[in-house]
Amino acid sequence: MFMNQEVTVSDVRRPRRWGLLAAPAAALVLLVCTPPAPASALIPRSTPSAPYAYIARQPLNSKAAVRWYPCKAHTYKINIGTSTNAQRVLLKQAVAKLSSASGIPIVFAGYTRVLPTRATSGSLKRYAGAEIVLAFTTPGRSNLLPSTSSGLLGVGGGSYSWSGTRPAWFTSGYALFNMRRMPSTSTGRLRMMEHEIGHALGLGHTSLRSDVMYPVQYSTSPAWSLGFARGLLAVGKAAGCKTT
Repeated sequence: MFMNQEVTVSDVRRPRRWGLLAAPAAALVLLVCTPPAPASALIPRSTPSAPYAYIARQPLNSKAAVRWYPCKAHTYKINIGTSTNAQRVLLKQAVAKLSSASGIPIVFAGYTRVLPTRATSGSLKRYAGAEIVLAFTTPGRSNLLPSTSSGLLGVGGGSYSWSGTRPAWFTSGYALFNMRRMPSTSTGRLRMMEHEIGHALGLGHTSLRSDVMYPVQYSTSPAWSLGFARGLLAVGKAAGCKTT
């Protein structure tokens, strides 16, 4: 039996709360400037002070995450919309950073006019010629970012499939960035992109307000916390490449 499942995560920015937020003292000790390289198959657990979460768990093993197969290269394309060259350069930097930190090879394959929707998001390789599509758009152009979601910074997610007793792997991933709600600083935009790409790679929201994966971007520069780095390890190559 072959099964397919789609997961989408929406994110909001609360108006009038856009300002630098001091991280709790306990969190400051854990903040790191550069995420650790994926060097160990021993994945640290998520903790209250260094949290991470998954957007999907294995259908036959609820303790394990659904991941991208990390021992082969995956391709991504960009739907440029009305983005600037600087925004596209920033997006490529974000992908490269998360690819390096997770150990999942993610390779730029060009540009596309395909805008992921609920109908196409599970078959992006067929529609766009790449497994992952990252799109600059506005609410209402895709039902993944409907017109009623004008307050959202973006959405991200993916589709995974499995057969029989084999583990599920992501086969499509996407992130849509709301051009009408772009953060005001370059660092804020980079963190927003990292957040949505994090969803596309399988990471969910966390409870640490200063973290990249917190569902509301309070700060212009949310931090790469230890939890975010651990989460990328947990969905990346360090977690192994077993297919059975």
